Amino acid sequence: MKKNKPVVFVSYSHKDKTRKDKLLTHLSVLQKLGRIDLFHDNLIQAGADWEGKIKQSISEAAVAILLITDNFLASDYISRKELPIIRKRQKSGELIVFPIIARECAWDEIKWLQKTNVRPQDARPVWATNRGVNDKALRDIAKEVAALIRKLQKAAPSKSQPVVTKKASSGVKRQRTSQPASKAVAGIEVKERAEEPAQSKAAKIIRPGQLERDATIPQCLDNQYVSNEVFTGMVSNGLDYTDPSVNKLRERDAKNEFIRSLIYSSQIVVNRAFIKNNPFLYKNYLPGKSKSIGAFASLVRSKAIVPYLFREHSFTEKLNFDESKEGDTAARALLDVIGEDVTCVRFSENDKENETKISLLSSEFGGYLTKLRMLSDGQLKAMADELFEAERAPVKITNFKKQITKLAEYAFKKGAGLSREDIYKDWFAEGTTESERKANTVRGRFRQSDGKNCLFELKKLVDLRYNTNLPDLLKRFTFTPAGMPSRIALQDFNPVTDAVKSTEAEKFVDDTFNRFDQMQRVIMATQQKKMNLPLLKNLTVADVQTIRSFPEWHKFTQAQKKVLEDPHSLTDFQTKLDDFQLAMTKWFNKTYPQKEGRKAFFNYATLTLQLAEQVFVFGIDPSGEHKGVKAKVIPYQAQSLEDVREVEGFMMSLLVSAVDVKKREIDKDRSYSIELLRSSEVLSGKDVLDMIKRFESIGKEKVNYANVQQLAEQGKKI
Repeated sequence: MKKNKPVVFVSYSHKDKTRKDKLLTHLSVLQKLGRIDLFHDNLIQAGADWEGKIKQSISEAAVAILLITDNFLASDYISRKELPIIRKRQKSGELIVFPIIARECAWDEIKWLQKTNVRPQDARPVWATNRGVNDKALRDIAKEVAALIRKLQKAAPSKSQPVVTKKASSGVKRQRTSQPASKAVAGIEVKERAEEPAQSKAAKIIRPGQLERDATIPQCLDNQYVSNEVFTGMVSNGLDYTDPSVNKLRERDAKNEFIRSLIYSSQIVVNRAFIKNNPFLYKNYLPGKSKSIGAFASLVRSKAIVPYLFREHSFTEKLNFDESKEGDTAARALLDVIGEDVTCVRFSENDKENETKISLLSSEFGGYLTKLRMLSDGQLKAMADELFEAERAPVKITNFKKQITKLAEYAFKKGAGLSREDIYKDWFAEGTTESERKANTVRGRFRQSDGKNCLFELKKLVDLRYNTNLPDLLKRFTFTPAGMPSRIALQDFNPVTDAVKSTEAEKFVDDTFNRFDQMQRVIMATQQKKMNLPLLKNLTVADVQTIRSFPEWHKFTQAQKKVLEDPHSLTDFQTKLDDFQLAMTKWFNKTYPQKEGRKAFFNYATLTLQLAEQVFVFGIDPSGEHKGVKAKVIPYQAQSLEDVREVEGFMMSLLVSAVDVKKREIDKDRSYSIELLRSSEVLSGKDVLDMIKRFESIGKEKVNYANVQQLAEQGKKI
């Protein structure tokens, strides 16, 4: 006879008894409250038919909790005796399976587990290291089991009742329920009546506000993304994207930036079209690549990677433009592993609201370019500091101003509907006819630079504006690729948050002074922590999955989110960054041992505040002396601000740099920057001058002046 209370069956390996007992400690609360009956094999009395008892308990269970470890997967008894019964009842909709990833193991290589929602939700093992158990994860699991049981008990009476419909002519007609359909209950796949249309949803849609606070959109997946090094080589040698050597270098750069974004932010947003059409991405989930496809699928399931839906309503909906056949095959293979556990972001599930936001993508892009002619000389110089790679002669600045003005006039004449493809075709692509230039836009065959047309600088500006459109509307952040211009290059101050007060800039400065001594001690101490950081291009997606399971990674990303909310918490962020980098270094040295010597690095984090035409840097002294930490004023132009009446907008950014100890230079492959805050609020000239004076008074020594390129261009000697 079946028990009145739902039975929760716990399947585990005897080698994991200690972990099982810890789990039971959390679940026993539900048993004491009379909500469940827990069953595990320790409850079987001596002399009893223990195998029969186990089979009976599985057949009576409402929920089966699987404590997944390497021991569990290797257990012959579990695989032969327990799992067949569990799987059979799961498929029939009689049993909910609740897998808990207890330790690092190859669980995602098992097909049926790949299609089941595991816990914790980020697939990070509850016992990730030997440092102890994640009690919070076990607490959350116990709460989820409780919610699941309540839902099952509430729905239980309807399972035995037929569906009744009335007919006008014949009274009441009884109908059988339709076949069970998959539905998510408390995040776990269960079977219920199918009362919805038969189309596959294959996606859970969230709005932008539901993204992680530090969610970023990597620019490297853009089909026109090309680094300084590669672009120079292409134009100099008359090559394009179809050249094998160019392809290889672009793939290297894309991989480096993609891996960087996954390691240094908790969540990234990827345009769904890229999942099918970006060769670097889909090579990770081509059929036959079981390890990488499992890792990529896990990142999607845990919402580390969130696809962005343009006008589509699901992850599986066909794109309205040409798809790569190979990419489509890979995407199907990925979907086979993920199942329906795909969370996508869309501006709105309401098509009208969504279309309104989409229209802003185009209007904001063209509108920005039109306004370029309104920039002041100081703003244009600030823009040039970010866009030009080498030191600029005055003649280059003059040419740059002329080209910017021409681009603004071109955008104004084109009017609404101006696209990036139009600019590429009319400005950057090689060819004498429009059809040639259109074809070369796709191929990436660009005009030669004549030294005056500022070709690459304008391309970087156009690409930066294009790639910040989506992050702006999602109210999240761009992840600036190494060696590429940061958001400062745009010289726009559109607010990234809904409510930014003009007093925040002054508060930022005041709080910075108060915390200066503490910041100095912490950052100087970190210089002693030299570490051998891995080159990101040497890491795989599977490596990323492992790195994201480190406790230090979770603490680091939480600290980074805090900095995004409160820029004054830089000290704690610096500490968590170092802890994470050290943990990653130890793991890398153990996983990929090498006989030859490794480069030594130390990290430092700086905050930059741009007001008027000046940038203020708070953090470590980037001059290379490292005698102390002080704020530095780095003016875009040597002029007095005494006559400034008001300043429209300010911007804050976080720069995270890894310094090669031997070369004394910032390593561009291991550094990154994220914009913290933008505001279009108007500040009075007096406020600006007060802030500048306070920054200048931080250090006892005279403030040093330097070119902003020392920070704008990663990779330069410090």
